[in-house]
Amino acid sequence: MSSGNLVAVDFEIASTCNAVCPVCIRRKHGQLAEFSQQYITAEEVKRILSDTVQQLEHIQFCGNYGDPMTNPEILDICEWIRSNNEHVSMRISTNGGIGSPKHYKRLGQLGVHLIWGIDGASKEVNELHRVRVDFNKVMRNMDEYLSDIKDGTYHEWQYIVWQENAHELEEAIKIAHTKNIKVFYIRRPNGADWGPIHVYNFQGEHTHLLHGPNETELLDTHWSLKTQYPELMQKLQTQNIFFTPPRKAEFDNVPPKINGKPFPQNAPYSELLNDGDQYLVDSTTDQTCFSKNFHDPNNLTENKNYVFISFDNYVYPCCMIGSNVAQSKTSIFEGGPINSILNKINNIGEEAFSIKDKSLKQVLDSGVLNTTYFDNIESNADAFCKLTCGKCDNNKYKVV
Repeated sequence: MSSGNLVAVDFEIASTCNAVCPVCIRRKHGQLAEFSQQYITAEEVKRILSDTVQQLEHIQFCGNYGDPMTNPEILDICEWIRSNNEHVSMRISTNGGIGSPKHYKRLGQLGVHLIWGIDGASKEVNELHRVRVDFNKVMRNMDEYLSDIKDGTYHEWQYIVWQENAHELEEAIKIAHTKNIKVFYIRRPNGADWGPIHVYNFQGEHTHLLHGPNETELLDTHWSLKTQYPELMQKLQTQNIFFTPPRKAEFDNVPPKINGKPFPQNAPYSELLNDGDQYLVDSTTDQTCFSKNFHDPNNLTENKNYVFISFDNYVYPCCMIGSNVAQSKTSIFEGGPINSILNKINNIGEEAFSIKDKSLKQVLDSGVLNTTYFDNIESNADAFCKLTCGKCDNNKYKVV
């Protein structure tokens, strides 16, 4: 990897969020991770991307720990990027409940793609998962965004389905269609396969449970509401996704608090895997990596690179590694397959990956990401990479 091959950047420009979603990495069992609540300023973005912004094809503002719209300089950042790269695709993933309508209108005018995370068709149901997000405000912001949007701008409604909100999926699709949203994404929740999800309020008090949906071919599918709306509405009637009556949120025993130990430590982390993870690592036949080849993650002989920049100004190959490394610095960290990567970072020194006083180009051209992640990735990828983006058994992806 070198700066000349860079085509895409995922920028975590804030670690702050207005929501308290239960499967977010910010919290575990209601405990807020002990990390810095901060945002990256427009001036810092200019310094970091000064040497590379004109060559980029795609910039994503998503974030593991924060909603990009909580960054008070988000418009300044997008304006600067657009002024320096007319054709770059900019994308923001947001719950839509933070920021004023005028901010969203300007994003539409700039042609910024928005991914709206909305998990209900009413305030009460959306807040079962998107805790503390005002549904009515989201709708107002969406209306302004769409009111003067640049031609060709992509936008998407992403609906995470639970047993408790599945009954409003059809109505949400109708609302999205009425508003001329381009794509509707019916998404499977993370972690629901392992049992019910405990939900907490902003004060860390346990409030209710969420349960994964019935298995259906509609999960993890994208639908064009312009061309596929009738087909989608017809399929909804034949799929076993709804619950009658809808499952009500319920209370259960509260999990114990976590007593983790933040990284780094003087002694290295154990790199032993549990039997299940070791079996998956051993059975991995092929490695994919969209950081190595953003255009085609199956082809690791070509370099079309993507990188992730964390809210605390470190460069990682992807958001998956970035999120786990960031969590390792908190008291809710419990270790796992990421341990071997943590040991590599510790051996090299974390500041080698820092852009606090360097540009992104300088970090990429130093070769530190090659040494840590990409050398021999085709034949000898790290266990974490194999578990996250390796292939085995019927070429299905395995996700940690």
